[in-house]
Amino acid sequence: MGSCESDYCFIERRPTDERGHYRITKGCIKRPPRTHMGCDYDHFQDHILCICRG
Repeated sequence: MGSCESDYCFIERRPTDERGHYRITKGCIKRPPRTHMGCDYDHFQDHILCICRG
């Protein structure tokens, strides 16, 4: 917490070309697509986006 210069941070999990393997991305975001905290499916049922306070 406090590691982002923006107001929000995110963690994103999305599938790779290899079945059963996922790519996880973490970072800071200034204008997330939604601003409620927590995780939710994003576009597809196997793509998860989590929003947290920066």
